Amino acid sequence: MWIIQEVVAPQSVVLHYDSIYIDWSRFANAMRVLSSHGLRNFPILLADRERKGRSSNADNHNAATFSSTSLRNIDNALVMESLRQLYGGYRAYQVGKTSRRFLPLEDVLQLCLRFDSTLAVDRLFALMGLVNEEDRGGIIPDYTKTPEAVVKAFTRAASVVLRKPNPFRGLRFAGVGRDQRIIGLPSWAPDWTAGIQAAILSHGDDQSDYKASLDTVPRLEFAEELRTVRCFGIVFDKVNALGDIFRGTPTPKHHQFRDSLCLLQHLCSPNHRYSKGRCNGQSLDEAFYRTLIGDTDPIQKKRPAPDATEHSFLAYWKSTIINAETALSDDLSSERREEILSARRNVGFADNDDNLFAHMLSTDLARQHPDKWDGFTSIFRPDPSRTAFFHDNALMAFGRRMCVSEKGYVGLVPANTAVGDQIAILAGAGTPYLLRETGGKRLLVGECYIHGAMDGEVFEEAGGVKALRPIILS
Repeated sequence: MWIIQEVVAPQSVVLHYDSIYIDWSRFANAMRVLSSHGLRNFPILLADRERKGRSSNADNHNAATFSSTSLRNIDNALVMESLRQLYGGYRAYQVGKTSRRFLPLEDVLQLCLRFDSTLAVDRLFALMGLVNEEDRGGIIPDYTKTPEAVVKAFTRAASVVLRKPNPFRGLRFAGVGRDQRIIGLPSWAPDWTAGIQAAILSHGDDQSDYKASLDTVPRLEFAEELRTVRCFGIVFDKVNALGDIFRGTPTPKHHQFRDSLCLLQHLCSPNHRYSKGRCNGQSLDEAFYRTLIGDTDPIQKKRPAPDATEHSFLAYWKSTIINAETALSDDLSSERREEILSARRNVGFADNDDNLFAHMLSTDLARQHPDKWDGFTSIFRPDPSRTAFFHDNALMAFGRRMCVSEKGYVGLVPANTAVGDQIAILAGAGTPYLLRETGGKRLLVGECYIHGAMDGEVFEEAGGVKALRPIILS
């Protein structure tokens, strides 16, 4: 992690490898070209050569060495270039400026989510030289390497981020619904070592953002020694049934789309208690596919998703359910065999977090720094080999699971959600959040999408601001 500060802070940077010297600006331009001109599809091309029987030992070696890690290193170089531009770096000196532009802690932490460090605390301490004085004031480097010191550092960082005008920019990365690497953190403190895991529920502009709590103002109060956080909200429902986690490529035997739809069809059947499920006035099928994509247009990052999304969904469904289950018998013509294989290659779920990270850059971070919008959105390019509905799904459903609530709402919830988790709307939050009562305490599970509750409908029905009650999160 220290290399980030070493690259971002200086006026000029020169890379040295053996007898080769490369100016950073030229290196960054080269990485941008490699990232945007088809290199991301190189492993796919090698796989196609192998399938067609034209691969060589050299191809096999290249496929083995050219891993997703190689692609991530290219992308991380572009992230550092974005940090240099945000910080001031050489561009500031080019126009005669000598002052740096120190950054908010939450922006630096989000941009560096895909970097690694030997010590967990260096996910914080190694970045302090880039952070503004106000944010780094309460974070004191402590390298005693005890679990308590690690928890204290990340809890302090959380208290800085959550005291901002929009604390939910940080809170969306917290919760026991996410896989955690740091043991002992309060549920409201983000584990910045654990990666993204699921797309943030954010959009390209304020008008398109979710407004579950309407125009209420965030209210978070910290107890002494940062043991708990007091917020205000309305608990309106509970999780009653869960589908599988949307992760990995669907197969005929284990297809998360199909299995989740079957679950909803069963729960909402005429003979079931949820036969009058709350589908926002839509058919179950429409509520299903709109939930999968957060009812969002993936290209414009706006809501609601256009009606044409249904055609993309049906095309995806046909490819995954029909073609993927068609047996590749010896009687098939070569053309039909290639058609089926092509359909199988072109569908599935993201096997890395590229799309999730790209979504975060082009929505939340690009809105915080509109002058750098082009730089953020150019770091990643959508994979053109995927269907439109795949791209939608990868953004919102990947890393989450379908749920049905006790009142019949359909939604997307964190991977580690449990039946019985409470669904709440917190004051100032754009999305609902899940909570969990255990051992006399209430834990944050994570942000979620609940179809029919994202624009204040439930908040108003429950009584609005007058119905807000204190909620203590441990």
